[in-house]
Amino acid sequence: MTVSSGTLSFVGGLTNASTLNIGGSLVLTNGGALYVYAGMTNAPKPDYGAWVNVQADVYLASNCWIYPASHPTNGGSVLFTMRHLTISATNSGISADGLGFDTSSASQPGFGPGGGKRGGNWGSGGGYGGEGGPGGGQPGGITYGSSNAPLDAGSAGALNNNSYGGGKGGGLVRIQALRTVTINGVIRANGTDGNSGGGGSGGGIHLRCRRVAGTNALVTANGGSSSINY
Repeated sequence: MTVSSGTLSFVGGLTNASTLNIGGSLVLTNGGALYVYAGMTNAPKPDYGAWVNVQADVYLASNCWIYPASHPTNGGSVLFTMRHLTISATNSGISADGLGFDTSSASQPGFGPGGGKRGGNWGSGGGYGGEGGPGGGQPGGITYGSSNAPLDAGSAGALNNNSYGGGKGGGLVRIQALRTVTINGVIRANGTDGNSGGGGSGGGIHLRCRRVAGTNALVTANGGSSSINY
């Protein structure tokens, strides 16, 4: 299956996981992009909201991207399985930036186990691998999940009292490759900045394979910051 000079989207079920089966290889070329939107999951089985099952290899040429989006309120995320994964260039890769838990209303915490809280005129940041930053007299979101096998999306920061936006959590990049993951580009799951609200937490990156190879790799799951808007 080849995605060339265009965009392919796969949307998981509303209340259960859906599967995209690809009998051969998945090749993205000429600026091609694949968006995968996970449905809800009711763990422990299955523990994913969408499954992209590639029988052979996944190859990303220059300027090609895969965007795995977790469910914004439930946290169900995307599982990718393949033989080899190759990210061939520094301007290509897999990005789950801001594709984790979403923000809620101004009176509620951000979505996610580590969602930030609103206090006074400000909102605190989302937590995940570490606690979120405090704001408005409220502590940041709590830590959760596993440091050795991160399988959760990142949590959102809280909105402030004037409904300025909290940052969205980073999503989950979850790869199971039978053989080699070659990264000559980018894998990222960063949270987004808050707009006077708290920043979203970084998401999770979980690579399960026999071997990791490549040069110039950039792998990040950073939390967002909070910017002040008067």
